[in-house]
Amino acid sequence: MKTFNEILPSFLATKKIVVKDSAYRSYVSKTNTFSSWLAQNEYNRLTMAEISAEIIESFSVYLAENKKLDRPTCQNYRTTLQHVFKYAMARGEIKELPFDMFILPKKKDDCSAQVIPPDHSKILLEDIRKHDRQLYLAYLTEYYTFLRPGKELRLLRVGDIDFNKGTITVSQENAKNGHKRTVTVPNQLLMEYKRQCVDKADKKLYVFGNRKKPSKEPCSVNMLGYRFRKYRDRNKLPKGYKLYSGKCTGATTLHESNVVSMRSIMDQLGHSNLSSTQHYLKRHMGSVDIGIKADFPSPY
Repeated sequence: MKTFNEILPSFLATKKIVVKDSAYRSYVSKTNTFSSWLAQNEYNRLTMAEISAEIIESFSVYLAENKKLDRPTCQNYRTTLQHVFKYAMARGEIKELPFDMFILPKKKDDCSAQVIPPDHSKILLEDIRKHDRQLYLAYLTEYYTFLRPGKELRLLRVGDIDFNKGTITVSQENAKNGHKRTVTVPNQLLMEYKRQCVDKADKKLYVFGNRKKPSKEPCSVNMLGYRFRKYRDRNKLPKGYKLYSGKCTGATTLHESNVVSMRSIMDQLGHSNLSSTQHYLKRHMGSVDIGIKADFPSPY
């Protein structure tokens, strides 16, 4: 019977074929953490069948108490390890999964990006527009198209934008959910692209290049976020405002305007179902009923 470290290489080899690079790196990172923990606690010589629910419970406590990981991250660790153990089960190494006692910590405070209200948006965006036109364009792209600031925004190429139709195509490779999609570009954003001469640039260039203009190389992974935080902090605005706020601010503002259907917002967000969109909006808006807010009858 094989140990965890003996089964791991073949498991990772199969994952490398079927998942995106970012997902594969996550598998490698989390399984390496578990492997190191097994060695530190002298469990590394145990076979997969000998790794008990109690051992898995101890590892879950280590994640929560020693590494101070939040509940969603611990859940991701559990899911990753379950995949490894299911792989071992399919090959006759184990007969049951030892995850019944896996402990999840209580949820921490929500640190997700906050919606930026209009008065703060005005202060922030006027400052950014005067001093960092590329960052201004990046924020507007998030606000109007709901592109995610990671690969979807950072790796956007000039050729992905159809300036005639007014659309942006997010490739399968760059999309967070792995599905190619096309989003609508409002006229206000198209005008800003043209003001910055993006429509005249080589189609192979990255819109948000490393020279603060369309370039052969994209800006570094955290650069746009770093620059955004600089303007946020110098205007003494809340720390909850992040580059990602452009996306949730745009989505909630569009929803509150009541000018498009929920289905249109779903498509622009790249969600696969309406329930995901409703959950996303509720998370960032709270439980706000537009009808109640606007048309609640007076008591007299």
